[in-house]
Amino acid sequence: MSYPTDPEALSDEAWADYLFMRDNPRGWWSERWMHAAGCRRWFNLTRNTVTNEIGVAYRVGEDPPAEETDP
Repeated sequence: MSYPTDPEALSDEAWADYLFMRDNPRGWWSERWMHAAGCRRWFNLTRNTVTNEIGVAYRVGEDPPAEETDP
């Protein structure tokens, strides 16, 4: 979902929908994480949203390795 062009014109319900409602895909998904209890760096990883299995971690700004995006 792209950022609203005029967020101040949105109703509270529409703004809340933009902020909080997300697709909940089943299967492998690329996500951005932060190592909050350690180095506090951001990184990307692939995670199976059904099993919580972690596929591959990779640097922010890089594409996921093609062969490991959907293990």
